[in-house]
Amino acid sequence: MLFRLHALYLRYITHHTDRLGGFSLPRDRRRRLGHIEQIKRVGGMTRIIGWTSAPSLCLTWPGGEAMIVPTVQRPDVARRFGFDLGTGFEAEAPEGLRP
Repeated sequence: MLFRLHALYLRYITHHTDRLGGFSLPRDRRRRLGHIEQIKRVGGMTRIIGWTSAPSLCLTWPGGEAMIVPTVQRPDVARRFGFDLGTGFEAEAPEGLRP
C-alpha cells in the first residue's frame, strides 16, 4: 500500500511541479538537504533540476539508478543558506519508467 501511495505521489509531483514551484527534499535531522526546482520531459527523458547540500544523491527507477554529484554553481543558494557554490545538479532518467 505504501509503495502505491509513494508512486501516486511521485506521479502527482511530476505532473504538477511547474505549478507548485518545486518541492523540498526530506530533511536529514534538522539540516536542509535541498530542493527539486523543476522536472520536465525532454526527448524521451525526464530531466530533474535542483540543488542539494548532500555530497551526492541517488536517483532510482525500475531497472536502473544514477548517482548525482552536485557540481552546478548556485550563488543564489550559497548566499541564502551558506552552502558551497557547487550545490546545483541536473539529472536525467528514462521517461517511460516509473517507480
